Amino acid sequence: MHHYKVRELILRLARERGQVLYKGLCIPFYPDVSAEVANRRAAFNQVKAELRGAGIEFGVLFPARLRINTEQIEQEIKRVLPELDVNKLQDVVSHLCIVVGVQKTQDLALVEVTDLQDFLFPIQCRKLLMDFKQREHS
Repeated sequence: MHHYKVRELILRLARERGQVLYKGLCIPFYPDVSAEVANRRAAFNQVKAELRGAGIEFGVLFPARLRINTEQIEQEIKRVLPELDVNKLQDVVSHLCIVVGVQKTQDLALVEVTDLQDFLFPIQCRKLLMDFKQREHS
């Protein structure tokens, strides 16, 4: 019973405080996860190993959502398609990084229409590809 009270106190204080930082890093506090959530998080193990091997930064958000650190790639796409919905932007970037293998902004010049056509309208694909190719030559 003692550990339960301590755990509940820590979770309550973390919620009240909002964000807990240690040496500038945010420390998340979560209640115990169910077996279902643990299994959902474990489903990312193979992808996490591949990302780690490729030197790509990532994290698993609670409860079970993979987040890849792709800020520069996101910025490049957003610059060309500022109207793109945030969720669609994340889907495109995740696909480009995980499936296509884009690791840095220079890799964007190698992206093809077939890599984007399931996520974007044809004109959006053309705009992106044209910009990626022009930036490669400049």
